[in-house]
This record gives sequence, structure tokens and C-alpha cells, in this order.
Amino acid sequence: MTSQSAHSRIFTWLSVAVAVLALAGANAAQAGSSNSLMDVSADGALLACSNRDSGTVTFVDLATNKVLREVSVGHHPEGVSFIGKSHELAVAVYDDDTVVILDADSGNKRATVSVFDEPYGIVSTADGSHIYVTLEHPGEVVEIDPRSAKITRTFSAGAFPRGIAIAPDESQLLISEYLTATVRAIDRSSGRLVDEWPGSSTDNLARQLVIHPKRPKAYVTFIRSKVTAHQGTGSIFPYVGITDLVDSDESRRKRMPLDSVFGTKVTANPWEAAISPDGRQLYIVFSGTDDIFVCNTIDDDYRELGLARYIATGRNPRAVRASPDGNQFFVYNALDFEVVVV
Repeated sequence: MTSQSAHSRIFTWLSVAVAVLALAGANAAQAGSSNSLMDVSADGALLACSNRDSGTVTFVDLATNKVLREVSVGHHPEGVSFIGKSHELAVAVYDDDTVVILDADSGNKRATVSVFDEPYGIVSTADGSHIYVTLEHPGEVVEIDPRSAKITRTFSAGAFPRGIAIAPDESQLLISEYLTATVRAIDRSSGRLVDEWPGSSTDNLARQLVIHPKRPKAYVTFIRSKVTAHQGTGSIFPYVGITDLVDSDESRRKRMPLDSVFGTKVTANPWEAAISPDGRQLYIVFSGTDDIFVCNTIDDDYRELGLARYIATGRNPRAVRASPDGNQFFVYNALDFEVVVV
């Protein structure tokens, strides 16, 4: 256990005694291809985690599982993304309305970009030429050139966007609306909204989404918040939505309930999800019940996901990220001030 300061986060690295399937033939992952409170550099050397309460970002050396440094970035940091294949990190600082760019190796801040309001999710292109940030208010995505630290374009993105992911071919950005779980597609070349996949009237609290690396599928976690009815006809349940990103004769959007799928283990408040580099597994963390679902993705356009295993974790897990080689994943337990290696 390593203490940085009286006000800092404390990170403990643990081995979890759970068998995880080996992911044969995994490809190197692109850093920052979907928004998260954590990110792993493309070379697998570093992990970054935002600490919203202390206003910092912590960097961890994954070769030694030791904290390298903790850097102050401002009030209420949210999404983080390594920029391309570099060790530069972009941080969305929600309360300061800024995007901070810093060097993970030295901890030095290189630039601060002012944005209109409430930046949340952030992603990078594979070559690091552009980063994209959701602004929850006024419902926009901004494109930033990280080299010049200038905003180059602004796109309309619906109402209260938080989640953002960049397609594997980088032709589109996908965003998810926080209060509706609606998924929208933005064409990168034109900046126009070109498609949408509405959620149901009771869908709510979609903070993030991920795209399958090999199939035209996107996964978004959210809750069903039907609170206008009593007993079994109304309640709050966790869901994962599966969006078909190409036209088909089947439904373009499905949703799978995630409560009680492992017998009596009721789950709540799915905060984030991550997909393995080969697309075979989806990991979902539930901050309300302190657990993780490991799901096998199914290539049948019908069942979509098979629940493989349940893992009890620490308190209030809020982020999950797969390693670039696919051999392990990382979970941020916010109220334990730790990151766990699984």
C-alpha cells in the first residue's frame, strides 16, 4: 500500500483468486477508444486513474504494479485517455470546464484547454492527432488538436451526452445520452449526426459505452428506472443495451436485464463496461452492489451475451479496463481507494 499525501488516493494492487480465460490471439488495443475513469497506455506500460474527490490523476507502472506519481489536475476530473500511442494523457476536468494534457512520465502539465461546460467522456484517435470530449451541457462533442491544444470543431450530440467511443475504423463517433441511454452516431468527416438508437422511456444513467473491435456492435450499461408503478411492475434494474450498428431485419437495439442472472445475486448501478481486445469478453462493474460480471460475447445476433462468471470486488467499483494483451483487466474500487488486477 502506497500513500502519496494526506489528501491523495491510496492504491493497493492485489491478485484476485479467480480463474480468467486466456484470450488467445488478442490484438494490441488502442488506448482511449472508449471513455473511462481509467486508461491503459497502448504499450501496456502505464495505467492512469482519475480521482474525482482529490482532484488528481494517479499513474501506475504496470511492470511493477507501483504508483509512479499523483498529479493535481483540477476540480472533479472524470474521463481520462492516453493520446494515441504516447504517454501523454488527456483529462476531462468536469467542474473546471477544462481538458488538461499532461506527460505521464514526468507528471508535467503541457496544456490546458478551456471548453464550454461539463466535460465528461474523452477518447483519442489511434495516431493521437485528435481527441474528442463530450460536454454534458450544452450537449456537444468538441474535437481538440492535442499538439496545438486548440479546439478545431464542435459537434451537436443530443441531450446530456456522457459516453463516447470511436469506431475501430475511426469513421464515426458514438455517444450515449446520460438520462435516456440513447446512442447516437456522429460522422467524423462531416461532424453530422447520422444515426441514432433510442432507448426505452425508462432507460436512465448511461455513463459510458464500448464498441466491439471486430463486429458492428456497441454495448451501453444503464438502469431501468420505472418508479411510477408499484410492486413488480415498477422498480430500478440494471441493464446492458446491445446496439446493431448496421441495418438488419432484426431489432437494431436489444437490452438484457442484469438483475438476478446468477440466482439470488442481485446487482445494481452498472457504472462502466470494458471489452477484451479480441472482443470475446465483456466486463461490467456494478458500483451499487460491489461486483463484476464477466460475459462471453456470442456471435449470433440473438443471444448476444452469455454470463460466464461472477466476481465479488471491493467497495463501489466505478471503472474497468482490459490490458492491451487481453490477459488481465483492472478494476477501480473508488471507496477502497484501490485498483485491483484480475
